[in-house]
Amino acid sequence: MQYDLLIKNGTVIDGSGMPRFRGDIGIAHGKIAAIGKIRDQAKQVLDAEGHVVAPGFVDGHTHMDAQVFWDPLGTSSCWHGITSVVMGNCGFSLAPCSEKDKLMVMRNLERAEDISPEAMEAGIKWSWTTYPEYLDAVDRLPKGINYSAYMGHSALRTFVMGERAFTDAATPDEIETMKRHVRDAIRAGAIGFTTSRTRNHQTPDGQPVASRLATWEEVRQLVGVMGEMNAGVFEIAGEDTDINPDLRADYLGRLKALAVDTGVPVTFGVFSR
Repeated sequence: MQYDLLIKNGTVIDGSGMPRFRGDIGIAHGKIAAIGKIRDQAKQVLDAEGHVVAPGFVDGHTHMDAQVFWDPLGTSSCWHGITSVVMGNCGFSLAPCSEKDKLMVMRNLERAEDISPEAMEAGIKWSWTTYPEYLDAVDRLPKGINYSAYMGHSALRTFVMGERAFTDAATPDEIETMKRHVRDAIRAGAIGFTTSRTRNHQTPDGQPVASRLATWEEVRQLVGVMGEMNAGVFEIAGEDTDINPDLRADYLGRLKALAVDTGVPVTFGVFSR
């Protein structure tokens, strides 16, 4: 057969755990069609002599939510063999949020992720309110790498509660509204839901980001939505237990119960002492 692309003479590390080997890779219709010693013709041939040929890496924890709007290459991830990234970690996402309220989302991001409001104002063309609309906006962008995204708790709280998200616990009605938006986000393609409860995440004026004002019951109910849907991953920048064994046991006990009760996979964004 004729391949669209033939990568010859490379050192192949295929990710299976098997030893590296010298070989060729034939690609047809955008997919790997053959690996080995290939003698067939190709429309394009790349000589990979002296190079490693391997699957792209997946970076499971990034904060490229804003950068994706002004950097189509996804630097510097793409320079290090990363071909897929996950954004929206630690409760920080750009949606849900209407354009008129974007400064509240930027307040969550500014200090925690060291992204100035001026950069976000200049680089982002705001064209969404809901999380599904945000995913559509990202989908329309030119991109050199693959992106997946979580819904962030801080953005969700400010969208539903406004300024109260930075000071108050949510009411039962507000939690129900948040649950509905989590459900809509997962259905639209969000890979999960994230939150932060660490003191490391603060607003520019030194106050807690919005997710840190949530009760554990609020977190439990929002993660429970994914359990009901049998979809999604929960990522958390965890609580500050210092070296107090009682605090640590309490936090890890609640986290274990959450994972067991909901059946939702849990991944950690930050370990704090």
